[in-house]
Amino acid sequence: MLHNDLKDWKPGPPPVRDDGGLAIVELAKGVQVDGQPHFSQPVIVARWNSKLRATAGGHRLSYENVLRHIDLAPAPTVEELLGDPSASSWLKTCLIEAMSRDPVDAAADAEVLAHVLKDRAESCLRASGHAVRHESEGNR
Repeated sequence: MLHNDLKDWKPGPPPVRDDGGLAIVELAKGVQVDGQPHFSQPVIVARWNSKLRATAGGHRLSYENVLRHIDLAPAPTVEELLGDPSASSWLKTCLIEAMSRDPVDAAADAEVLAHVLKDRAESCLRASGHAVRHESEGNR
């Protein structure tokens, strides 16, 4: 079986992220996907909000149902971002400044900033006549 040949399995679900980062997950026995039994083959998922979305079929899965995972796109470290020539200077400046702050306060402020910037981007898109699709709308 494929999933026995894969290496680097980690127990439990992948870390919660809201950026679509990919992971391979193996679901616990007895888990149903959209009311159908799942036959314990690994599933490639994207991480959005508090749910996982299977890349094939767009099925939503719960983190709680994951037995083990392989992180295909781990979040970059601060050092990786600062050394990345494709990362914007604005992002690098924010990271450098955040490193001197309390990490909990910096993370909370970053979440607020992310929501404000996302809302602004959606507003600008709507104003220019573009449709804005929310993750909660699923695949239509």
